[in-house]
Amino acid sequence: MAFDYITNHCIIFLQNSQLWKENSRLKELNAAHLNALRQRDEKIAELEKQLMGRKKPPINIPCHRQVRHVTKSLRKDGHEFDLNSNIQAPHNQQHLQRIVKNAQASREKFPVAEVIEAAKIHFNSLKAERIREEHGFKSKHRKGSRNGARKFKKLQHRLHGLRSDKCPLSADDQEKAQLIMKRDYMSSDEDELETNENGQRCRRVRHLPWMSDLANHYKNVCQDVYEKHVLLKRDVKKYQPLIRDENCAISDRRVPKDIPSWAVNL
Repeated sequence: MAFDYITNHCIIFLQNSQLWKENSRLKELNAAHLNALRQRDEKIAELEKQLMGRKKPPINIPCHRQVRHVTKSLRKDGHEFDLNSNIQAPHNQQHLQRIVKNAQASREKFPVAEVIEAAKIHFNSLKAERIREEHGFKSKHRKGSRNGARKFKKLQHRLHGLRSDKCPLSADDQEKAQLIMKRDYMSSDEDELETNENGQRCRRVRHLPWMSDLANHYKNVCQDVYEKHVLLKRDVKKYQPLIRDENCAISDRRVPKDIPSWAVNL
């Protein structure tokens, strides 16, 4: 009886020892996996910082559009940049001259210097896009770019509303509203489109929890003035109204450092 008791306890002890070893092994694997993920995220963040932090020189947009079109056409014929080399590499310089030649043969001609500058910018853009794709944040970048573009457009709409002679705000209120007319103070919108009762495609606003009621009031007034008085008839079909209600998601964006005290929810 005593022998069986001791044997059973030995078996339990061995099983517990094996479980402890296995548990320790899994903890080490988990720690190594988490460390690898952390290093990957740090590398991606650094690359993203480098890519997003580049100062983009001003460009001639029609010229840049033409260069992109020419580059796309040449790619179909098997001619493209070597993204593993820099722009000064012989192959890329040859392709650059090919782009210039095709661009000059187009109906709308631009100075050679502008075409070369646009081609170099496009080369850097292609290279940056490949880096994003290789490290898995291409879709994140595109989503961020679209979101940033929508915030910029929203800012422009509200500035038009603020500067309109139909704006009902007093001179003092307009001066205060001008202080929050920055892209960082504009709320983000959901990516998904919804349809309202008028059949229009709308976007739901992401609520900024730290924005004061007064600041929201100024923004909403300027938005309403734009929609009612400034929005041109030809743009009505393209315009996407904003949905503001209790079902709006909460934004996790932090409070900007330079925001006026009256614009912050205490």
